Amino acid sequence: MELSRYLSETKPLLVKLIKTLNLQYEYASVLATDSKGKRYTVSKSNISISSAMFIERGFVVRVYSSNSYFEYAFNNINEENFNDIVNEIRNTSKYTKILKDTDSLRSYELLNEKKCSLLNVQR
Repeated sequence: MELSRYLSETKPLLVKLIKTLNLQYEYASVLATDSKGKRYTVSKSNISISSAMFIERGFVVRVYSSNSYFEYAFNNINEENFNDIVNEIRNTSKYTKILKDTDSLRSYELLNEKKCSLLNVQR
């Protein structure tokens, strides 16, 4: 299966996003998804083609901050909103420290994951 055109076009910004977040966080990753499809229905009296029910396009960023993981989801990234996304992640992830101080949040060790790179993803 080929990498979607949408993900191919956003890949440079996702690489930039990870590099930017890694300046502040011990860990940063992004899950990018773009799935779509068709549903074919055939019966004795009818044939229909429609969009699949489970279409998804978007991103989930995970960062490690204050001994906890934080996730931020969004569905559009471009040069115009790049800094807004980075600032939103930074501002919102501060709540992990506040919640941790109130004992409302569990602490986790940083997972030792095998590193991979968006640069290695084939088109």
